[in-house]
Amino acid sequence: MMMMNMTELLSHIDDMDPSCKSTINDCIHGHILLSRDLIRIVNTPEVQRLRDLKQLGLGSHVYPGATHTRFAHSIGVCHLAGTFVRQLKARQPELPIDDDDIFCVQVAGLCHDLGTISFKNESVMCLNPDLLLQIVSNERTGLDVDKFDYFARDCHALGLSNMFDHNRFMLMARALPCEDGKVHICHKDK
Repeated sequence: MMMMNMTELLSHIDDMDPSCKSTINDCIHGHILLSRDLIRIVNTPEVQRLRDLKQLGLGSHVYPGATHTRFAHSIGVCHLAGTFVRQLKARQPELPIDDDDIFCVQVAGLCHDLGTISFKNESVMCLNPDLLLQIVSNERTGLDVDKFDYFARDCHALGLSNMFDHNRFMLMARALPCEDGKVHICHKDK
């Protein structure tokens, strides 16, 4: 795994055109609007390298349609991360989530397959990084936007039905204090 920090990752974007904005048409999530700053990160060599990595590796030898990439998956995770945290903010206005937090969780989603990234950079500091990280990589429950996207994307590519409704999950989820004294993403048992 490669190790980098946000300063290294963002160093590649300094000379890029700051006016670029983009809408990406995704086969799973439809039109995904990415901010100028997210597009600048998408255009880094580290993220572009994901275009060459198949999500299912040699699975395309058995399922010829399974040629989707880590790049498409990472764009989807970025989109779902932003959607999820915006929904939490709207449903729970008492949560101290601001635009920087939304950006941080989208960057985490976009970069989750790059390797280990240190978010310990004072210029990109999230208010509650543990809570926001659970949205992208929830070690406690295993239910996170990374899984949501690959369930949907892999099922689509393999011609299988995806029986998990990630939109419903995100709609019903809440951020609540738990026994360990921390705030966690929680969902109703049903």
